[in-house]
Amino acid sequence: MDARFLVTPPTPEEAAALQVAARYFLRAGTEAATKLLGCDLPDVRAELCASLSDSYLHGAALCDGVTHSLDEALHAMQLNRWTRTLP
Repeated sequence: MDARFLVTPPTPEEAAALQVAARYFLRAGTEAATKLLGCDLPDVRAELCASLSDSYLHGAALCDGVTHSLDEALHAMQLNRWTRTLP
C-alpha cells in the first residue's frame, strides 16, 4: 500500500460500483429535495425528506471522493514508473 493513502484505493470493479452508487444517490437526493419544493408535506415527512436528501447527497459525494482516490493513486503509480525510466 502506498504510504500516502490511509487505505488501499478501490479496485477497478469497486470503483465502477461506486460510480453507479454515486449516480443513484445523486438522483435519489435530488428527488427527495424536489419533493420539498412547493409541496405541503407534514412537518415530520418534510424533515424525513430533507434528511434523506442530505444523506443521499453526502453518499454521492463520498462515492465520488473514493473513486477519485483511485484515479489519483493510478496516476501517481504511472508517474512513479515513468520517472524511474528517465535517464
